Amino acid sequence: MNTVKANGWNIVDLLEIYDSELERMFHAGSPAYMDKRMEKFLCRLPGYRELLTDSKSHVSRQILFDEYRATDPDGYGESQFYYHLKLNLVAGRM
Repeated sequence: MNTVKANGWNIVDLLEIYDSELERMFHAGSPAYMDKRMEKFLCRLPGYRELLTDSKSHVSRQILFDEYRATDPDGYGESQFYYHLKLNLVAGRM
């Protein structure tokens, strides 16, 4: 609560933020969340979530990864992409 008060954050607004982004805000020293790749990944996450939950899109995680690497060759490798995708998709369900 001290961190929330010190930064002037609103609890209601914080409830709308992905858990991974909250982790970065409260534990900014974590290298995973300071990485520019994470910033780009989080920008794409809502689109990934929509495609994966739309039964008509017929998009798999592999297709998402292939497109991700085609547009961002310096981005996460396959295992890290899947790890962050799973972590963020599970966090979004809570």
